[in-house]
Amino acid sequence: MARRARESAHFPVKIFSSHLVPLGCGPCVRRTGHPFAASGPRGPSQKIELVFSASPKTVSGEPEESFDFHRSLGQGGTWQSARFTILRFSFRCGFYAAMPANSDLWGRESVFAILGWSETHNGAMSDTCRESLRSHLSSVMEWFEEGPERSFPVLIAIARVVAPFSSKISQRDTSVRLRTSRHLRTHGTDSDRTYVSVFLLALALNDAPPAPLELVAESFEYVHQAAWDQRLSDSAWIVVEPFVPELSWISNWDKCERLRRGLISAFLRNSWPASELQKRIKNPDLLEQVLRSASLLRLLRLSFVRVFGSGKFGTQLAP
Repeated sequence: MARRARESAHFPVKIFSSHLVPLGCGPCVRRTGHPFAASGPRGPSQKIELVFSASPKTVSGEPEESFDFHRSLGQGGTWQSARFTILRFSFRCGFYAAMPANSDLWGRESVFAILGWSETHNGAMSDTCRESLRSHLSSVMEWFEEGPERSFPVLIAIARVVAPFSSKISQRDTSVRLRTSRHLRTHGTDSDRTYVSVFLLALALNDAPPAPLELVAESFEYVHQAAWDQRLSDSAWIVVEPFVPELSWISNWDKCERLRRGLISAFLRNSWPASELQKRIKNPDLLEQVLRSASLLRLLRLSFVRVFGSGKFGTQLAP
């Protein structure tokens, strides 16, 4: 393996379910119920695919886990011990496992092991791993909520896992998300701050507890400015797009207008006091734009006129 690694630093390794891997009381062909079994009650098992992305230096000598790997799989070890050995070996060498979507096969413990590894490695997480974890949202949220206070790098990594499913997790406490966003004001990258802000806004539009208007105050102006500056990536936009109204086909490209109307619609839908709008949006120019967008949503006209009167903003709200 070391010789081949020197020839090429990147190559795929695939383990198919048809391979015979001794586990415990006999070869896998006689056992079912885990990903390495050759067959099961529903037919052939899913394959496990590992993508190797390590440098020749990394694999020039076998890590300690490889010896555990041989002992677990070749000397009568159990599936449980083998599974954790595979994970430890994979992460140390640069492998990332594409977990089957069936969590009964792969297991909550394995999700916890992956997230624990990510936390000890400054939030490192491959795209392959991130996509796989999205099939295990329940276990990801359990790890996030049940353990001690998590580090900011792994919280940012988890945000990129769960954000596309904001509506599914919107009834969970968002206090840690808010704290993460405030941390990113002075730490981290602009890309991370933008993504987490979009995530917060999506949660706010879903009236996420305990304080959705705090989420609005933290995220809306920043996200709106990012959209104005064309800094919203496609991956960030798809997080919030399901929760903002569509416009006519000739105007639907206008993300800023859609965000403003999405905010006003959320005020109506969630029965938020209209007076909170001025409190949560500090930029007077942006507030005026939001109210102009509100004037186009005629169902909101009376509510906002009561708050702002018939002056400058009230005129804008006239039909």
